[in-house]
Amino acid sequence: PIAVNVVSVQPVLATTTFALNSRTTRHPSTTTTQLSTQTTLFNDSKIIQFTPPPTKKTALGIASPNCHCDENAECTGGVCKCKSGWTGDGKSCVDINECFGESNICGAHAICENSLGSYSCQCNIGYIFDRNGKCIDLDECAEGIVVCGGSKNSSICVNIDGGYECRCAPGYAGSPDSPHGCV
Repeated sequence: PIAVNVVSVQPVLATTTFALNSRTTRHPSTTTTQLSTQTTLFNDSKIIQFTPPPTKKTALGIASPNCHCDENAECTGGVCKCKSGWTGDGKSCVDINECFGESNICGAHAICENSLGSYSCQCNIGYIFDRNGKCIDLDECAEGIVVCGGSKNSSICVNIDGGYECRCAPGYAGSPDSPHGCV
């Protein structure tokens, strides 16, 4: 409960005074911060004075009546907490590199690119995202992306994992890449 005192006086103005006292204990490691605030409001010949309850600083965040959080933190209930993709005590937040470490957050055949507060995944060359966001082999031959050169029907496109090859069609010899092509 907040203590409120009402006293009769002449109407003038409002004043606020602040005093900060801290005490640190060893076990558990907690700093208790007492912010002593007394606000005096002069209204209709009465003084209204109130003092808010004390605040605490814990490992979960910094509490204060007026949050002074990092730009990548949010103040909820007087506590600064780093936003998703960031780590720290709320007063100072650092980007989490989701791409760092052993886990392949993007899955097979993909590259993770870290960005501030987030990350993105890019499929390797020869792969595309499927409906579930996984990188799967792009069949360049079936999609008509690749046209293998050479005389009519002498070379064919063969899909391979992450790419394609042009080969001589059955009954033809040589190489589609040679000056003579498939003969």
